[in-house]
Amino acid sequence: MNKIVIGIGVLVVVLLGALVYAPKEEACIGGGGVGDYMATSTTASTGTFLATADPLLVKAMYGVLGSVIVSTTGTAGGTMNFYDATTTNALKRKSTMGTSSIIMLSLPTNLAAGVYNFDVAFANGLLVDFTGTPGTTTITYK
Repeated sequence: MNKIVIGIGVLVVVLLGALVYAPKEEACIGGGGVGDYMATSTTASTGTFLATADPLLVKAMYGVLGSVIVSTTGTAGGTMNFYDATTTNALKRKSTMGTSSIIMLSLPTNLAAGVYNFDVAFANGLLVDFTGTPGTTTITYK
């Protein structure tokens, strides 16, 4: 009788151990699969991103800027600046994060329609600031 109870006890411990240490599927927030790019867009007519924010904080943590997809060209003379930061205000950043050291790329707002791939990593966040009127643009990131 004692051997049966010990056997059942060992079996229960082994099964519980298997459940606790079994590989778990990684959760994916936002609807895409793990590793998929997400996207946000600009509007052409108002001169502001999503008609709401300038600058636009795309992501507030580390990630990768995938591409910039230009559907319609904006006006000449403006720029779209992409920063590895969460703010353009130098007083709200660490003293080691000077504006010239956090800029990832700068594109003209009258960039020709097309897909521009970058796959550039950022550590702090992805922030897009602009002057002038951008065209309709989609920014992919993860």
